[in-house]
Amino acid sequence: MAFAISSTVGAAAFASDHDDGITNIKTRNRNITDIYAFREDNQTGRSTDGGNLVFIMNSNPRAIGGRQEYFDPRAVYDLNFTKLAAASKNNTPTGSQDLVLRLRFGQPDRYRHQNIKLSAVKNGMDVAAEPEITDQAALYAITTNLAEAKSGRSYLNRFRFQNGARVDVFAGLREASAAVDFTVGYNVNTIVMRIPLAMLETPVLDIWGTISVNGKQVERLARPAINEGLIITNSFLNAFDRIDGKIDIPAAKVVAEFLPDVMRIDTRVNIPVGTTAYNADLSGDKGILTGGCKLEDDVMDITLSLLVAGDATGQAVKDNVSYAGAAGNRNQGHKLLSGQTTRLGPAFFPFLSRPN
Repeated sequence: MAFAISSTVGAAAFASDHDDGITNIKTRNRNITDIYAFREDNQTGRSTDGGNLVFIMNSNPRAIGGRQEYFDPRAVYDLNFTKLAAASKNNTPTGSQDLVLRLRFGQPDRYRHQNIKLSAVKNGMDVAAEPEITDQAALYAITTNLAEAKSGRSYLNRFRFQNGARVDVFAGLREASAAVDFTVGYNVNTIVMRIPLAMLETPVLDIWGTISVNGKQVERLARPAINEGLIITNSFLNAFDRIDGKIDIPAAKVVAEFLPDVMRIDTRVNIPVGTTAYNADLSGDKGILTGGCKLEDDVMDITLSLLVAGDATGQAVKDNVSYAGAAGNRNQGHKLLSGQTTRLGPAFFPFLSRPN
């Protein structure tokens, strides 16, 4: 995902949700930086992966390379879904939490692992999933520590719900994925979830991430550039992060295309490897972006072009930053994604690059 602090965005640049500052209630590991959602085969190129949705939530901006960082054991990290019928693809988002997949993390142990608990929240019920131990080196579901991740080791945690659905989870440090000069050399805390589409029941979904502490929401994010480009002070942004998506304030064109702040994905749309997902599918007269988001999508260019010029191609307004980086600028650009051999080529679980 490309992002740049740019004069193009004017005063809004100071309110970037990629790193919107530390407060008493929102420490760095409670700060969401990026959200991604895509049908797995659209990133791997394997038709056998077409039955899965991949969700990625990055948090903890500016995690220094080479330093072990942790998820907050006091927080809950939520993936929220609104389920839409196929005929509702062009409907205004409601922010309804039809299903929540919730992750909790334990205190770090002497091996720098944290245990992971996964549950599903539906109709007010919080039902835990049972971990299936697929890795003999682990006795329970755990995060991957920094040394393991740097060496290419990744714990794949599989959870089974009562209805038989199985969800795979990776959690640990990966390279910061926003292609902006100041993120080079940094890491983020990453949650990667592989979810069977059959479990989600409907083909069209609104997705967003939240972090809560003691039952109070302190952070939310879906389309990163919405907060970065439209909320003009850090105080406003922190207030925005605490409110429910159902009460986002409308503003004509913005509300039609981007508010409430959710990421809509039509999982029926085929978006081949190497093709941008974010603007691959626009729904109806409202122009809602319904392609989800892959890791190398240039979200800022697409968002700014659409808002400023009505151009969903991302060509009208550019910030001159890309995931691969600008030629001759060694402070831009990031490592190949997990399993990639070339830029925009197939990538595989857990998708993000190894940490610094």
